[in-house]
Amino acid sequence: MELLIFKTNIESERKIRKLERKFSSFSNIKSWTIDVDDIDRVLKVRVERASNQFEVKSLVNNCGFICEELD
Repeated sequence: MELLIFKTNIESERKIRKLERKFSSFSNIKSWTIDVDDIDRVLKVRVERASNQFEVKSLVNNCGFICEELD
């Protein structure tokens, strides 16, 4: 399992619920959290394979959010 960390612009519970609907249909995502109190609105996603970073980023972008990978 791999932990992916992203900077986002997701800032409210309403926006988190929008993302939750997308993530629930993606079976490779095992868990995820968003720290809306952090300046970078950090999204942490546990996935089965590291190659999913592009898929996760695409899912978030398709919801209308900014998503950039953090080191």
